[in-house]
Amino acid sequence: MKKVLLILFSALLISQTGCLGSLIRDSAKDTPLNNKMLLHRNARVGDFAVFQGANGTAQVKMKIIAKTGGLYLIRTKTGYVLPGVGFRNTLTIDVYTDWRGNIKKGYLIDGSEKIPLKVAAPGQNEYRVPYRLSAAQKRKFGLDSRVTVKAGTFRVSTVAFKSREKEKDTIIIYQVNSRAKFMHVAGYSFIKNGSEYQKHPALEMIEQGNRR
Repeated sequence: MKKVLLILFSALLISQTGCLGSLIRDSAKDTPLNNKMLLHRNARVGDFAVFQGANGTAQVKMKIIAKTGGLYLIRTKTGYVLPGVGFRNTLTIDVYTDWRGNIKKGYLIDGSEKIPLKVAAPGQNEYRVPYRLSAAQKRKFGLDSRVTVKAGTFRVSTVAFKSREKEKDTIIIYQVNSRAKFMHVAGYSFIKNGSEYQKHPALEMIEQGNRR
């Protein structure tokens, strides 16, 4: 999922034409979903959160649509906001997770078509492995214990994963709070370039709640 979002953010810097949706969906069909997402405790149908990209244009909307057979159906709508127009949905993906956020299966929703997506397996690109940040890394990456976003001010801890993106080592970092839907207050990607990690656009929470 994260790679798909990076594709979207990159594309938004270039174009906001009608062709963008088709390009994003075509890329998503060939991109494995990562195996893990954050899911808050006591998750309920109707819980939702909205996240905004660092450029202020890209948005991601997440919502628990249903719970069946012990799995949560979580719908993610990714798109962008245009002045006077509002949110334009570019990509819709449904994933089924257990209560720990382990992704079991996923689908790309393209109109009336429901296209199965692969979930990354161990050793593959996009597969997330829990990663423990050192105190030095937290300082270097500028990770504070309190974060203010549009959804409010939160005391946060850090959850990190390592994966491979475009054959480069990547650290995915979330600043999390147990009161936040999907736990995610702010998120960052640090992609290794040579001996250093370069920071990539953040997703910050701008709204949350429960809406059936």
